[in-house]
Amino acid sequence: VLTRLEFIGDRDLEPEETFTHLYYSAAEENASARLLTPGFVSADGAGWAMSNTGPCVVFSAESPGEIHPDRVLERALWRVGLDGSPPALLLHTPGFTYTRPTASPDGRTIAFLSEELSLAPYAQTQLGVISLEGAPKKMLTANFDRSVSRAGWARTRPTMPTRSAPASVARWDRT
Repeated sequence: VLTRLEFIGDRDLEPEETFTHLYYSAAEENASARLLTPGFVSADGAGWAMSNTGPCVVFSAESPGEIHPDRVLERALWRVGLDGSPPALLLHTPGFTYTRPTASPDGRTIAFLSEELSLAPYAQTQLGVISLEGAPKKMLTANFDRSVSRAGWARTRPTMPTRSAPASVARWDRT
């Protein structure tokens, strides 16, 4: 019989649960840090963005729900303001992961990567964009023949290096 602690220790070689949290601190001497992502959440891929209410941080973390974090495969996009308000869900679809959010130069549009979990062994990683104010997402590479490895911005257009050719970069207009 294995206990949960032994199972996790065997799987990850670490018996203690750890989480990656985000903090904010003013760039001044003796400034205190404020926790932005409390609770059982591991945030990654964080970046600055600009919402209608001011600067915020966009990040990828476990999807919302009542499932224990050890069993969650889905990742959602979240945003959190610097005012101490709790993180707000930006994008979540059951059965999908949304990772590596990257804000546009003006900070109002987010490029992200997406994978469908039911197709995990052979699915292509897709590139999408979403407005920080919550407009519907737009998938840019639904018919593209290779996986996207990361997203970036060239002035106002998302760019995308692919996994199969490290030197190749594709560009799309934001229409």
